[in-house]
Amino acid sequence: MRQRSVILAGPFPLATLPQVFPRAMVHAAIAAEAAGERRRRSLPAPLVVYLNLALAALPDHGSEEVLAELLAALPARTRAGWRRASSTSITAARRRLGPAVMHRLFTQVAAPATPAMTEAAITVPVPASADNRAAFTPATPARPHLHVAALVCPTGALHTATWTPCPGTPALAGDAEPLDLLPGAPVLRSRHAEGVIAEVWSALCLHQAAMALGLSPCRGGPEPRRA
Repeated sequence: MRQRSVILAGPFPLATLPQVFPRAMVHAAIAAEAAGERRRRSLPAPLVVYLNLALAALPDHGSEEVLAELLAALPARTRAGWRRASSTSITAARRRLGPAVMHRLFTQVAAPATPAMTEAAITVPVPASADNRAAFTPATPARPHLHVAALVCPTGALHTATWTPCPGTPALAGDAEPLDLLPGAPVLRSRHAEGVIAEVWSALCLHQAAMALGLSPCRGGPEPRRA
């Protein structure tokens, strides 16, 4: 399977997230999925949405560090009342939010259909926890992967996207091209199935943000084939 190294020319600017995902849009998605809190929490649902996006932008950093970076980057009026939290609290808050809100956000920023769309796909590994194996590859001992397919507009923005679980790293089907996502290929870190799905939608949302902001990619050549 042909892979390409496609990343942003620089770090994703976290301060721009509210431009693409205004708080009103985020609150509406949370309300539509009934994912709001019944009581005041240190990590309210809107903050967790932005944190999911920031974690997709900074896959090599821990959750506490990413939260600190996010709070430092967001405009004061967006982050008012929000504060730092422990990794344990972050994990619990992300599980409470679930994947549906991130999926709804993706549908809100999906590009309109165009006549020249192409099919593209990418396969990404999933942490091999017991929960992920049971959810994604219950009939095989192979490490679980997710195969993400999308219809891509000429601008690079995505019109639709779907995911399916699969063992191993199958070759692209049919005429599908490699799916080049910005700021890079998704890095899935959750050991819980719903967390993995939320991370996929977060990565797809972040790609849409990169396209909307006109961020430029830095492309590498094809990776060498493995024997």
